[in-house]
Amino acid sequence: MPRGGSPQRELQHCCLPGAECQRTEQEGRARGFKITGDPRKLGFAQCHRTPGPLHPSALPPPVPNSQEFLSKFAAFQGTMNEPEFPSNFVKPVEKVENASVPDKLKFNFYIPSAAINQGSSVDLVLLPATTGDFGVMPGHVPTVAELRPGVVSVHNELDKDVTKYFVSGGFAFIHADSTTDVCAVEAVPLSDIDSDAVRAGLAEYTGKLASLQGKGDDYELAAAQAGVEVYSALNSALGL
Repeated sequence: MPRGGSPQRELQHCCLPGAECQRTEQEGRARGFKITGDPRKLGFAQCHRTPGPLHPSALPPPVPNSQEFLSKFAAFQGTMNEPEFPSNFVKPVEKVENASVPDKLKFNFYIPSAAINQGSSVDLVLLPATTGDFGVMPGHVPTVAELRPGVVSVHNELDKDVTKYFVSGGFAFIHADSTTDVCAVEAVPLSDIDSDAVRAGLAEYTGKLASLQGKGDDYELAAAQAGVEVYSALNSALGL
């Protein structure tokens, strides 16, 4: 392909018997060729590609759509299965039967060993995402969020009946039908956390992290960093 130009044929030279090469000068130029010599006298034609854009006659035929292709394929199908197209694997968009926003949010809260909330009707859920804290109310846009160590606040009744849990991480799935699923690795009621244990744990992992700097033990260093992150979040959640 010439620099800055349109695609061109790579045909540079061809020799055909005069009887087979019946292109006139006009036809050859229309097809993007230049014919040199007189086939009637020389017995052959030398066809050289002239600079310029690719002629439409040289372009590949357009690809038919799937229905048009299948209708033509049926004549040669025999015992062969019909081909599949990428569109066969695209699921149809789910339609929400009731487009109105409900009064309550349906909330499901899971950890590997139990279901903390299942089908609960709540007003608001506050989530600690890796991109920042955010709240979920009925009618929230569909979202998938990764959770960081922090507090999940469940407002059974807005600002009146609130239950708080500390989670170490997980994912939240907000659906179009005002249903929210939270899947956490660990979740503990905030009221059950021992503040003295949090202080001791933060001091322990902070010391480990400082002692491992530059030692080259990647696993121990990562474990110490995770410990500092979790205990720092616990410390902040308890207001210590």
